Amino acid sequence: MDILILVRCMLDVCYMFEQHITCFNPFVQGRLKGVMLYGYMFLKNLL
Repeated sequence: MDILILVRCMLDVCYMFEQHITCFNPFVQGRLKGVMLYGYMFLKNLL
């Protein structure tokens, strides 16, 4: 499986999860953004 497709799917899932949580917990939303950004930078460095 292509790693870029895998990353894209992962980000889409995280994004949907984040939108679901946004309504009632901004703190968790902020943490999810941090985790997503860290994961993206990490994977970008691998490629």
